[in-house]
Amino acid sequence: MTLTLWSCEKDEETVSKGDIYVTVYSSSGYTYAPIEGANVFTIPATKQAITDQFGTTLLKDLAPGSYEVFANLNDFGSGKSVVRVSSDSLKYVKIYVEKG
Repeated sequence: MTLTLWSCEKDEETVSKGDIYVTVYSSSGYTYAPIEGANVFTIPATKQAITDQFGTTLLKDLAPGSYEVFANLNDFGSGKSVVRVSSDSLKYVKIYVEKG
């Protein structure tokens, strides 16, 4: 006699995530310079990071979907961009921060 057992438990689906590579620039007239130390975050809220000396940061492992990406530098200003993250993708975003 052979007895075979089957599980009724559903396998969990693995959702591949994506990343956003953000570069933040100050906007002053016709010149743009990278901003070090800008606070970068998303809405819906997921990740938060600070830009390096090149004005860049990487927001990793975001679920697929649309995000508003904000950059803020205290006593200077803020800016934002909108991006759609796909599975297993790297999206590039430039944010121009204006004084005020």
